[in-house]
Amino acid sequence: MELRKKNSLSNKKRKHFLIRSTLLIGLWGLGANLFAVPVTSGQLVIINGLGNSSTTGNVGTSASSISVVVSDSTGPCSTISSVVYNGTAVIKWSSTAVHSATVCTGISSVAITPLKTMIGTISTIVYDSVNTTTVPALTATAPITYLPPTTAYANLSLIVTGAGVPASSVPASATVWGVGAATAPVFDVGNGSLTNVGVPGGIGAGGLKAEKVMRRYAVIPM
Repeated sequence: MELRKKNSLSNKKRKHFLIRSTLLIGLWGLGANLFAVPVTSGQLVIINGLGNSSTTGNVGTSASSISVVVSDSTGPCSTISSVVYNGTAVIKWSSTAVHSATVCTGISSVAITPLKTMIGTISTIVYDSVNTTTVPALTATAPITYLPPTTAYANLSLIVTGAGVPASSVPASATVWGVGAATAPVFDVGNGSLTNVGVPGGIGAGGLKAEKVMRRYAVIPM
């Protein structure tokens, strides 16, 4: 009889502990939502990685500079005429600022345009908004647009890539950048000339992942 009472008390204690633990976990989660501070300012770091060594054996053959236009909900707020291969661009924003051609109140979209480079003795773009065999071409037909996550982050990063990733378009979500389908450029295996223009892809990040990318490129996170 005494043993049954002890077991009963022990079971009650275990249940009480489990209930308290569950309540504490729930309160911690609730507290995180209740006391989270809205993000009202931040920065976007764009890294130009537009090149591809897998089809040429030498990334220098396809490496391209890009121009960048960043827009907030009102319109373009930052324009950079040229970011060289492996170069970076840092765009600051603040929701309390007044929008202008040089001041961003947020990050709504990023549009990049590949610039021409030299393939041997021929001046041409290596990347465009569409995959085409019409080469050489001196200018891209249209910019390539990237959409940031729908959640506001103090730190955002976007690496523009040229190796055909992602192969299928990725829609923007609360934590994911929206990136269109990409293709790698194609070169003639015999003479090395460009036969197919590629379409840029991208790798985007926000929060802690973006901070790691920033530090890799000597940019101090906010």
